[in-house]
Amino acid sequence: MKETTQHKGFAIALSRVSTSSQYCEEEIGRVLSLHRGELRVAVRITFKV
Repeated sequence: MKETTQHKGFAIALSRVSTSSQYCEEEIGRVLSLHRGELRVAVRITFKV
């Protein structure tokens, strides 16, 4: 249940993402409550930056 909620939150965060990568990281990080390093990897994979 928790995992599904997180994935739903992740989709919401992506839909609200601005062009600022800092905002992007903070928003997704807030939703997923990930460690900063893990977040960078997730963002890199998702957006291929």
